[in-house]
This record gives sequence, C-alpha cells and structure tokens, in this order.
Amino acid sequence: MSAWRRGRPAATVEGSVLDEVVKVQPEALVSDLARRASSARAIAAVFMVMTLLASASSLAMTGPLMALPQFVACFAFGGAFWVARKPSRASFAGTLIVAAMLLQYLASFHFAVRAEQRLSIAYFVALSPLVAKATMRARGVVVCGVVGALTLTLMALLGTWKALVAPAYYFAATGLVAAFAAIAAERALRAHVREELRAAHALTGAREAEERYRLVAEQVSDLVSVLDDQGRYVYVSPSHERVLGLSGRDLLGRASPELLHADDLQGVTQAFSRALSEGASFTVARLASKDGSYRWFHIRFSRTEPNSALPGAVATSARDITEQQRLSQALEETRRMESLGRLAGGVAHDFNNLLLVIQACADLATRQLPPGHSARGDLNDILLTTDRAAALTKQLLTFARRQVLGVRRRSPVRTVVEELSPIIERLCGKEVRCTFELTSGSAQVSASSVELEQILMNLAANARDAMPQGGTLEVRARTLPLLGGDIAALPAGTYVELTVRDSGVGMSPEVEARIFEPFFTTKPPGRGTGLGLATVFGLVTQLGGHVAVSSRLGRGTEFRVLLPLAPEETTSSSVMRAARSVPRALSVLVVDDEDAVRTLISRILDDAGHRVTSAASADMAITAVRVTPQRFDVILTDVVLGADDGLSTLDTLRAANPDAAVIVMSGYSPTPERVAELAQQGAEFLPKPFGAVQLLNALERARGSEP
Repeated sequence: MSAWRRGRPAATVEGSVLDEVVKVQPEALVSDLARRASSARAIAAVFMVMTLLASASSLAMTGPLMALPQFVACFAFGGAFWVARKPSRASFAGTLIVAAMLLQYLASFHFAVRAEQRLSIAYFVALSPLVAKATMRARGVVVCGVVGALTLTLMALLGTWKALVAPAYYFAATGLVAAFAAIAAERALRAHVREELRAAHALTGAREAEERYRLVAEQVSDLVSVLDDQGRYVYVSPSHERVLGLSGRDLLGRASPELLHADDLQGVTQAFSRALSEGASFTVARLASKDGSYRWFHIRFSRTEPNSALPGAVATSARDITEQQRLSQALEETRRMESLGRLAGGVAHDFNNLLLVIQACADLATRQLPPGHSARGDLNDILLTTDRAAALTKQLLTFARRQVLGVRRRSPVRTVVEELSPIIERLCGKEVRCTFELTSGSAQVSASSVELEQILMNLAANARDAMPQGGTLEVRARTLPLLGGDIAALPAGTYVELTVRDSGVGMSPEVEARIFEPFFTTKPPGRGTGLGLATVFGLVTQLGGHVAVSSRLGRGTEFRVLLPLAPEETTSSSVMRAARSVPRALSVLVVDDEDAVRTLISRILDDAGHRVTSAASADMAITAVRVTPQRFDVILTDVVLGADDGLSTLDTLRAANPDAAVIVMSGYSPTPERVAELAQQGAEFLPKPFGAVQLLNALERARGSEP
C-alpha cells in the first residue's frame, strides 16, 4: 500500500483515494517561456545595433552594395525584437533572426576577397549546429552575443574601420549560432510545455473523473468504502452517516469487524480474504448502527488494481436489504406457522375422532345405567375429561385456522375493552398497574365479543406472567389507516389497532421467533400449556388481521393486533322457513371414513328410532343414494373422507336428494367460508367431538330448518 509505505497513517487519508497534489503548474511554464522570450528580445536588440554599426562600416569602406545586406539584416533584427515581445511569437522571431543571419552569410561570402575569409565563414557555418546544441539554454544565447560583441570591440580597438569588416564575419557567424540556439531552446521549451500540459490535462481528467465518482458515491444509497489489507477503513461514503449514523470521522482508521454482528464475523472475514486472493467476493451480514441496532446488508468486496492509488486495498459496496430480509423472514415464518398449523389441525382432527368415540361410548353407557349406579360417577369424569380435551383441540384448531367461527358478528372494540377492563385488572393483580387508552371511537370489527375477549385475555395473561414483581400494563385501541404494502400480509384499508404493552422481563430474539408456536412456553411446568399466544395468532389471522410482537430483554414486550373494520351493514330480506314437525323415525345417511365413529353415530341414531344407512367413503355414499329406493331425510357427512372432499361429495348427494336436511361434521374445517355458506343454505355444522344429545339436537335443528 503506497500510502502507508511512505509513512502516512491510515487515519489521515481523507476524501478520495485518487487525491494527489499537482506538482507542476502550467502557469509557471508559461512564465518561464516569457522570460526566455525577453532574453531573446534583448539579444535581437544587441544584434540590431551591432549590425547597424557593421552596415555603416561597410558603407564607408566598400560602398552601398556591400552595406545593403547589412541594412536588411538590421531591419530583420528589429522585426525580431518587435515580434519577440509576445512569448507565443518567439519562434517567428527566431525565424527572422535566422533569415537575417543567412543574408549576412551570403553577402559576406559573396564579397569575401581572400580565401581565408571564405574559409572562416564556412568554418562558422559548419560549427554553428554544434554550438547551437551546446547553447540550448537562454544564457547560452546571451554568451554567444556577448562573445560576438567583445570580438567586434577588440578588433575595432586593434585595427582601423577597415578592419571591422573581417570581425563582422565572425560576428555574423556568432549571431547565427545564437539564433539557432534561441530557436532550439524555444522549441525544446514548447515541447516540454506540451508534455507538462498533457500531463496536467490527464491529471485534470483524473480529477474530473474522481469528482464524478465522488458525486456518485455521495448520492447513492449504498455504503461505499475502501479497506486496507488489514480491514481498516481508509475511505467511507457519506451514505454511512445517512444509513448507520456514523460519519467518516467515526470510522476512518477503525477495523471494519467492529461494526459486524458476532454471528456474521466469520463469514465476512472469509469473504474479505477471498477478495484479496481472488479479486472479488460477496456476502450477507449485519452492521451496527450508531444506536446499537443492526441492519442487514448485501456486501460486495473488490480488490483494487495494482496501478491504482491504493494497490492491494479492497473496495466495498454494501446495499441495505433489511426490508427484504424482514419480508423474507416473515414469509419463512408464515410458511413455518402454516406447517405447524397443518400439523396441529391434523392432530386435532384425529384426536377429535378419538374423543368422539370416548364421549359417545361414555354417554351411551351412562344412559344404560340406572340412576344412582356407582359407575355413573366414573363415566361423568370421563365425559368431563373429554370436554376439557375437546377445549384443548379447539384451541389447536383456532391456531391452525381451521376452527369454524360461524356467522361473523360486528363488535365495537372500545365497548368490549371497557367491559373487559375490570376483569383484566383482577387478572393482573394489585402489583400491576393497568392503563387503558381507547381512541377507536365506535369502530367495529367483524368478530364476536367472545373472540375479542379471548384475544385480550390471552395477551393480558401473558403480560401478567412476564411481570412477577409487578409493573405496568398498557392497553390501547385506535383506528389506523394502512396503505398497500405497509404490512405485507394486509391489504390497504382502515384497521383497528389493539396494543398490549408490558414492562416485564422481555424476550430474547430466539424466544420471540417462536412465541406463536403451539405448546412453546418459557413458563415452568404446570404454569401454562403454550397455547395462549398460538390461539391469539390463529384467531387474528382467521379474522383477516395481523399480529406482531416486539421485545427486548429487560425492557418489556409489546403486541400489536390489527383487525380490519367491519363492512357497512346491508339490509337483506330474511328467508322465512316454514316449521315442520320432526318425524319420529327418519331415514339418515351417515358418511364417515372412521369405522368407530361411523358405528357409534349409527348406534346413537338407531337407539333414537331412526333408520340408518352408513357409508365409509364418498363412492359408497353416492352408490347408496342411487340404489336406495326411498329418499333420505337427513344426510350426515364428515368434511374429510380420506382422500375425498366431503363437501364436494355433499353437492352430489344433495342433487340426488334435494329435500334432505344436511349436517356437516368434522374435527376441523379446511374451508370455513364454504361451511358458512352451507349454513346459510340450511346446512347444520356439528363440530367433533359430540355426544348423543348434541347429535340428536343437531338432527332436530336440521329438520326444522330444512328448505
């Protein structure tokens, strides 16, 4: 890591990793070029004066013809002096000087009389490139001019005006050398300026790219950061402060594992190592916010290029997936609860069939015993025990959402809570202070008061057990409008929110995740069945609502129950049914796939004087309807007939016997809406387990409401 090899601490690296200092300023190069142009201008002025003297000497000694080239060269030097006042025209000024010097060379060579004069001119012409190469700097040009001037002065002092002609050749050669040197220096300087400007433009482009990158990094919601090979932050984007509440000052120089959840540390460490070795990797982890809470992120690691500003570092991009994770966990929880519900419903269904046999046998045995028989007490105990077991299976069915709630009633939530508040206060005891905040007004929900009481009492009992040393219980009710998507399980609409909050011991995340499971409890043996909150979950879900829990150890627990408002009542004409007398003997078709249940029901009905035909499957029932010459007065069928659907079979049976009364029985109902529809059509629903009295009463009700 170059930044650290130079001894710069990681904590001082702020801003972008591309941030570098511009070492060469283009303005300084232009200023240097201006100084060099000024030197060339001064030399051109010296050459102009000296050439003017030489032309005057030539005019005096050789005549106008020899002096004319000198005058032309003098004007050329003057033009170069004028042009060189702009640094950008230095090259053109050098060209004028070269032209003037060549003119002097040609004139001198033409008018030279002696061979040594021509030889000296040729010598200086051949020597000028070497001297020009040696005088690439501006000071070399000055030296050439000074040498020429000193030579001219020395010859003037030692000879006559005629002697000035010979030194003029030397002076001309020296001036040409100086001109070539000035041009070479200026072009070299221009090339240097171009290279520096190209580098400056490249650096400017890099800075502009960096600025664009910085702008993107500052605007995106992803957490963008750079880590050194030790996992320390060397750059963090502003989104860290927006999402986590942590600024660059809080994070720079810190090790990234300090923000990780302990359970995610190993996975992130492995992903970071893979990025260093393979170039890229990703993982999912939780990062801590400033307030101590954790949020889920999808983190991508990418190793930086070797030629980058921070070779060997790791750039990270973390996308907040807390909401997606919550929805995924909620979906997983829903599926898990549905699986548990199916299991609980299946167990309750089978258990109800067993209870029906026990209850019916005990009931029949009791009827056959004379009053005062000693066995009657034992049989009554059996009946009471089956009633308690039936209540337990009813709770299981409620959790499984397979308990038929019957015709939905409208209940004002505020009235129910107000009537229930004294009972809740007695339930919690004097150590618990109960407060009720009811702002729901006259809002009503499609639930019976018994169902609302069951929800509230279970939540209150759970809160009481969470406060063994006393505390505060808050019950609130209010109306709450929800938009679509606010809560994934609920459509948009207006809801009544029931909140039950306690100041008890709270729950760990592990306990909170299982709180609605049937038979799950943290209470000691004998203190609870683990079905209270499972019943709440089943009831609320079956009522079309939603229940959520939030808790922290030592900070209490809050349950939020959302129930949809009841629709507006519509007036419909009631269907008047003519009462019919119940005959003493009815023809009853009993359909149930359980042999013991079917046998007991047939026995009860037979003892009551009815004619019974039994069928163990849907096919047998349909066959019995088709082959029996007389019509059945009552059809008694189970909802589930092995692999067949009893309700679908019932449609076929009713088509063949449209005048028959219908009784639907089951340990649970997988489609409560369908059963409610049957009830509106005159069908009677009989939940298992039931005794002889309940069965015969259902038979009378069914015949009394027969269409």
